[in-house]
Amino acid sequence: MTIPDVPTNPEEPTGEPAAPEAPSAGATTEPAAEAKEVGSFKALITRLPLWARIAIPAAVVVVIAVIVLLAILAAQPSKFTASLDSCGLESNSAARIGDAGQSLILDMEGEEDWEKLTYNEVFCVLDELEVPDSVTAQMGETRSLDGRQTAEWDDIKASWSYHPDDGLDLILSFN
Repeated sequence: MTIPDVPTNPEEPTGEPAAPEAPSAGATTEPAAEAKEVGSFKALITRLPLWARIAIPAAVVVVIAVIVLLAILAAQPSKFTASLDSCGLESNSAARIGDAGQSLILDMEGEEDWEKLTYNEVFCVLDELEVPDSVTAQMGETRSLDGRQTAEWDDIKASWSYHPDDGLDLILSFN
């Protein structure tokens, strides 16, 4: 026995997929395009080997961390600037920061040169920079006949000369 075909209502679901409708005037297909882009990106990511799916985000995190660290370090004053600030010498012309914060020039007063730094001001800066006692002793013992002297500690190099008329002239720089 055969069952006759019964006409169906076009509004009722038949179990067959409906044909896509043409977009009406003014309607956009952007959401479908966006879904396709997201789907293709997702497909691209899933095709990558596992090590690449781990390594790429890790590399991005490392790069961002380095950039943030460099920004923080650039915002902090150098040791030289901080030492002048601590000793209240940031606006004293006899204590000058040079080379974009990489050097410090200290000009101490002498018998004929009164507009310079005092002994206490110079040694305040040296104390802030944690200059070893052996180096400050060498500075204190330098005579005009000794010429220019040098010393290094941590990441700082010092060069100085002394004359009773001009006082101690000291140049500090980062190695």
